[in-house]
Amino acid sequence: ALMRHAVAALLNSTSSGVDFKHSTAQVIAMVKDAYASGNFESTRNAFEVENEVSVRLINPHQVPAALRRPPRASVPCPGRCAPAC
Repeated sequence: ALMRHAVAALLNSTSSGVDFKHSTAQVIAMVKDAYASGNFESTRNAFEVENEVSVRLINPHQVPAALRRPPRASVPCPGRCAPAC
């Protein structure tokens, strides 16, 4: 679980569209310290809170195009498509 949250923290720390609490260097240092001390839970918890609770987009309209969901097609369903339409 630490590595999942560490990767998310690393991505958030490098994103210009996210106001993240830790710098990239801090995230790397925190992971190194967690492995050196064997205390994974406190670091995981710190990343979890910042990743899942308090990540703040600087401007939600500046989400990179690669991360935006494509608009849904407004084509009527001809009756042969998946149950989702």
